[in-house]
Amino acid sequence: MAVLLRASVSALACLSIAIPAFAQEQTRRIEEVIVTAEKRQSTVSDTSISITAIGEQMIEDLGIQSANEFVNFIPATTRDDFDIRIRGVGRNFRSLGGDPGVATYYNGVYSEDALIALTENALWDLERIEVLRGPQGTLYGRNSIGGAINYISKGPTDEWGGSFRTQIGQYNNLEVYGAVGGPIIEDVLNFRVTAAKQARDGVQDGQFGTQDADDVNDQNTSFSLEWTPSDTITVETRYNDRRSLRRIGASTLIDQGWGNNRGTRGTDLYAFGVRAVDATTPGASMFTHPITGAIGYGAPIRPGVDIASSSFPNEAFMGIDYLNGRAGDPDKADPEIFSNGENDEEFDQQAVAMTVTWDLSEETTLKYVFGYNDFLYTFDIDGDHSNGLISDPNARTHEEVHNFSHELQLLWSIGDNLEMTSGLYYFDSNRLQDFGFNSRRTQGRVQGPADYGLLDAPNIFLGGANFFQAFGAATALWTQPHLRLSTAPVGTGGAGVGKVILSIRTIT
Repeated sequence: MAVLLRASVSALACLSIAIPAFAQEQTRRIEEVIVTAEKRQSTVSDTSISITAIGEQMIEDLGIQSANEFVNFIPATTRDDFDIRIRGVGRNFRSLGGDPGVATYYNGVYSEDALIALTENALWDLERIEVLRGPQGTLYGRNSIGGAINYISKGPTDEWGGSFRTQIGQYNNLEVYGAVGGPIIEDVLNFRVTAAKQARDGVQDGQFGTQDADDVNDQNTSFSLEWTPSDTITVETRYNDRRSLRRIGASTLIDQGWGNNRGTRGTDLYAFGVRAVDATTPGASMFTHPITGAIGYGAPIRPGVDIASSSFPNEAFMGIDYLNGRAGDPDKADPEIFSNGENDEEFDQQAVAMTVTWDLSEETTLKYVFGYNDFLYTFDIDGDHSNGLISDPNARTHEEVHNFSHELQLLWSIGDNLEMTSGLYYFDSNRLQDFGFNSRRTQGRVQGPADYGLLDAPNIFLGGANFFQAFGAATALWTQPHLRLSTAPVGTGGAGVGKVILSIRTIT
């Protein structure tokens, strides 16, 4: 099926050229694509693997610029939040221990993070992409039960040349790509330099001071050399440096609330929950049982008095009552974001690849492949759809990856009908990851004391005491013990350090 797809694309290209002339004979032919799926060069038709190859011309003609697009042309291949899946097999999570199920190779070097290769230069300046459906453990190791993907970038040539492309679009989108290369020493040393810059404003409109999100700010530079010291030895090296810094887009909250609070964030409620009341209670909402039709009434719980339905406070408490777009109508929701401005993603990546090919004879080739990758990644996202300060939950990741690999391949032929591949492979990876959920403002003390800031911190001008310790004796409010519902005198009110801020109330 993959071959037929390429044939139809080629036919369309020929047709577009043939129409103005009306005299050229139209023919169909299968495009010949050279691949290295079996560690040696061969055509797709000669490769005994379930493979699809997308060449440079097809990438250009179809305008493929990301993994989200190229998977549409690969049978049994999909894209998810973590990586690529082939025949349903992929990476289930990105925390430590979540190894990929599809092996990714960039110019022959294994990459633990497919998303690095899947997004570099928006798939520009590639010679081809090879997708091998799995399992492919014999040649590609343990992480290829779903298959393997090979990315092959354009290398240096012995002729001077270059290319340039730019794109502009909505949201001040500007993309610039350029490449130049040629001989440094004729027939001995060639080079190629490739650079790409992608920038775009955020497509999610920030509300109430929140910055626009889901923007693009990505740049990459690579430098390649091809050295041919003799007729039998070729050394290819490539170095790239990439940096991406952007504000992450967030999900949108369409509706929230219940009863009379439906369609609001309920920013005046510290805790969620409903208590049974009668119809005369202020703020009571009527509820109808969907099966029996029985009618009941409920009102918001009283913090410090009633038991909440959740151990977490209302994330929007004391914030702005805001819901995305037109609340309650998902079809009219607008791409907007409202947060504390803590939606950031950043990564820096440097990589080195080197391949040494030595033709020992016409039947035997020895190849050495070296790879090094240094990857620093940070991720921080505000997940409460509000600017609330009492509870501000965030998901945060900080990751450092350093790995290198050595591969030695011996490719030899015995006669015209037998070819053999053998070799050794060594891979070393050091992966450090700090991942967690936290609430910045409450410091994890969701049901603990209120945060009194500097008033509760040691003060050098007060001899190391805090404000409450120094002046508490003169202020009866700060010296009262923490009052609980079971010990609070009826008809009185009280307050004290250590109580939830909304526990200050009169008990009747």
